Amino acid sequence: MEEKPKWYHRPYVIIGALLMLGPFALPLVWSSPAMSRLTKIILTLIVFGLTYWLVMVTVDTYTGLMKQLKELGLL
Repeated sequence: MEEKPKWYHRPYVIIGALLMLGPFALPLVWSSPAMSRLTKIILTLIVFGLTYWLVMVTVDTYTGLMKQLKELGLL
């Protein structure tokens, strides 16, 4: 008899977790028996790339904001 996958290994749950938790959901991806190794590697690279980009955008936004506040004399 074929065992039904656990609810947290279903693709829609994993994608939702990745969208909400980002890199913190990667252990869920790697524990899923339904995904191939190539799919796990690709998802990991996408999540790390997106996380890196979001951190860089946040740092750039913060730097720009601090520069503007100094120019306005508010800091």
